[in-house]
Amino acid sequence: MRLTKLVPALGLFAAIAAPVSAIELADGTLSIGAEVSAGFKLEFVDGDASQLGFYGEAVISLGYRVGEDVQAFILIESGRQSLMDYGFDSEDLAEAEAEGLSSADIKYLDEAYITWAFADNVSLTIGKYANWIGYQPLTINDSLTANLEGNNSWGLALGYSMPIDDSSSFEAALHIVNDIWTESRRPTELAYAASFGYSNDAFGTVGASISFDKPYQADAIVGFNLFAELDALVDDFIFGFDFHYVDLSGTDNIAAMGYVNYTLATPFPSSATLAVSMHDDDEDTDLLVQLAWLTNPTSNENFEVNFEFGYFIPDADGADDVITIGIEFVAILP
Repeated sequence: MRLTKLVPALGLFAAIAAPVSAIELADGTLSIGAEVSAGFKLEFVDGDASQLGFYGEAVISLGYRVGEDVQAFILIESGRQSLMDYGFDSEDLAEAEAEGLSSADIKYLDEAYITWAFADNVSLTIGKYANWIGYQPLTINDSLTANLEGNNSWGLALGYSMPIDDSSSFEAALHIVNDIWTESRRPTELAYAASFGYSNDAFGTVGASISFDKPYQADAIVGFNLFAELDALVDDFIFGFDFHYVDLSGTDNIAAMGYVNYTLATPFPSSATLAVSMHDDDEDTDLLVQLAWLTNPTSNENFEVNFEFGYFIPDADGADDVITIGIEFVAILP
């Protein structure tokens, strides 16, 4: 399962947001990056070991910069996952489970877009690009706020980036995409969003977005997100916060996540992360507590081993608490 956020204290390429190896060509620069992750999760329901899931995934990214103003980017993910109720919620797994299978092949184009910086501080991105909603800490499983983050969407974004001074910057973008929380290709059912971000070396990054999915339809969806990563307030600590409100066709969904990461004084680079998240859908309020130990056991930033303990507390009548123990190995191909 591809990790979604970087812990700066470890110096890990936890998310391949950009390729890591560059090749200079006659007409541009070709960049290549790859990540392989493999691991397992053991799930306990009501105190009994109920499921053991193994998985392996590979992520390959290709980027091509044409001059100074245009860049194309591709991110492909492929792998195989054992079916488990907790932590695997992709449509591929759901379809495999419906067919009575015990595992599923995961193959999809995660991102494919072109960005053109056609004016100072202004750029146009078109294609399938990473979702701008939400923030996830560096743990094996996503927090409960991930349920409201929506999809990586096909569409376009008009972005503006302005350095304020040597230590801070402001960014904003307007998005027109085919969907965020739903799947649609009809011109009358497009989704619209605005996202904002501010970074300062003195404290970290804060961001917000407001999104409208199919705003002209009876089942329109409205979402608001606010997040922060504070990595410069206290030495060796990173603090994070993520809040979501999504009106899913008349049902109010609220999710929030807070976490703290601390760099440990160990013989090799490592850190511990504690994350607590909740999700309320007007009927039930679920809670998830996660504790992760993130390590570079060989002191090489291109190899990491992550250990995680998760305790999921559902609110629905008759639902059992779920404990998950997982180990993940990640290798970065520079």
